[in-house]
Amino acid sequence: MRRNTLPGEQDESLSRHSDARTAALLQLQDNDALLRLRAARRRPVFLMVGVIFLFYVLEVILANEAVGFMALSLAGPLNVGLALSLLQCVTTACAIQWHVRRARRVLDPDAARVRALLRDRRQA
Repeated sequence: MRRNTLPGEQDESLSRHSDARTAALLQLQDNDALLRLRAARRRPVFLMVGVIFLFYVLEVILANEAVGFMALSLAGPLNVGLALSLLQCVTTACAIQWHVRRARRVLDPDAARVRALLRDRRQA
């Protein structure tokens, strides 16, 4: 049973566990598999965020500078501005769906390998 500690006090067993875990995580940070996993996660996400952000900026600039173009009626109450806004929602949803699929296919197996490596180091 864990005893309650006062603020500023540390439980010794918690401190030992925390120190061992911190040491394992520090060793793991320099691991090539983890570095590849981080890079594989970051690159496509930054690219996708950049594309969606540029699409949004283009929409804002058009709304501000090309008011007549954005007001062109496409079908009934649907105009170019509204169509671009709806397209922004669709592209964002598609990007999220693509990232989830990619994470399951590419990132999850790599993460499982890193997790197994950490488990093996912890047991050794």
